Amino acid sequence: MGGVFPGSRLREICNAQDVLTHTEEKVYDIFWGNKDESHDRERIVRKGYAAAAKEARITKRNIVNIIHRLIDKGFMEVVAPPVVYGPRAPATYRVLSYAAVRENQKRGGRQWVIRIGSGIGYACRVEVENRERISST
Repeated sequence: MGGVFPGSRLREICNAQDVLTHTEEKVYDIFWGNKDESHDRERIVRKGYAAAAKEARITKRNIVNIIHRLIDKGFMEVVAPPVVYGPRAPATYRVLSYAAVRENQKRGGRQWVIRIGSGIGYACRVEVENRERISST
């Protein structure tokens, strides 16, 4: 996503999940697992595209894109890539808690989101001084 948009389109981030679409949040919840009271900051999960797509009830092609967006947005990291030769094994991911993601957002200066089409992304607020043009004749 890129471009210049009016400030009225920006929304301040209050919760980490403010930057997620409903589908991204659903996939995140599948990778996070049970929401218990353990207050984990992160969890290590091994899950393949096919299994995640089946649980989320979306296509395998879409799950790949959503996982990449979750990684780009800072909700997940790849710990170990999938094993494709010999005995196959899915990728291993580090899934961060909402609290850990929010701390990283604050530390990285990510305070604003913008909705473009059906997606949501991080945005930067830029203040522009409005100067009137004065022509000399």
